Amino acid sequence: MLAWMLFFPICMSLLTLAIAIIGSFTVQKMVVLVIFTFLSGVFIFGLLGLLVVSMSNKAARLHQTWKTQKGQS
Repeated sequence: MLAWMLFFPICMSLLTLAIAIIGSFTVQKMVVLVIFTFLSGVFIFGLLGLLVVSMSNKAARLHQTWKTQKGQS
């Protein structure tokens, strides 16, 4: 899950940095944009990762419960 939280935000931040350099933004504006992009990416992909893991765990528990109940019948 840590890979999702870091890989995509780093790629997004580097792309933002390249666009900011091409756009001749001030250094302060570039830093703010890169930090904002990185933190928002970590937040979004971190939440999505937690959602995927929790849904997968819930499905596994339901499947295990279903198999246990089916075996007892």
